[in-house]
Parts: sequence; structure tokens; C-alpha cells
Amino acid sequence: MGLFRDCLFCDEQLDGVLWLSSSWMVMRDLVPVSPGHVEIIPLRHVKTLDKLLERERLDLPHAMDMAKYLILANDWKRTYSDALEEAPDWAVPFLEDALESKFLKKKPQGYNIGINEGT
Repeated sequence: MGLFRDCLFCDEQLDGVLWLSSSWMVMRDLVPVSPGHVEIIPLRHVKTLDKLLERERLDLPHAMDMAKYLILANDWKRTYSDALEEAPDWAVPFLEDALESKFLKKKPQGYNIGINEGT
């Protein structure tokens, strides 16, 4: 997987990986803004999407489909409760908010797909 010590996703959140392919991982967000908040992250470290290899670009729709499936199939109450036991102090309020959300047991009515290109 090519882990980097200075990578937030590689270093701190491996326990949050929900699905893994040869190009992508889907993981729960350590600081969920809503129940089922997941991130789709390339395994190869790139700064921008235009740096993806062709096979990575071709695999992205499958990773997105898996993320949607996992959002619907996961027991988020249990996931966030379990995560609280291991969470760093700064992440606890976010997980507690997700557990108290009125949307926790509701099926999502849509998906927001955002792209964060880091520097």
C-alpha cells in the first residue's frame, strides 16, 4: 500500500478502512460531519486528480459505488461507538455529534461527492 509516515490517512486511520482495492481505499471519516461520512482515497499519493494514472481514474467509479454501498450497509451507530474507544481526544466531539444526529438511522436521500485536492 505504500504507507507514508507523514500522511494523515496512512498514519492515523488504518482502523477506519472499510474497503480496499489495488488503487483506492474507502474509509470512515474520523471527524464525520454527518452519519456515513466516508472518504475515497487513492493508495498512491498524488496532490491533484490530474496526476492519477489511467487505471486509477478507471477504478474510481467502482470505488464510488463501493462507498455508496458501504454507507447504506454499515451500522453507523455501532461503528461510531466502537471508534470512540480508540479515538484521539480531538475526534471525540465529532463522533459524539454523529451518534446524536437525527439522521443516524435514516437512509440517505442523496450523496454529496466532493473533491479535496491537497497541497
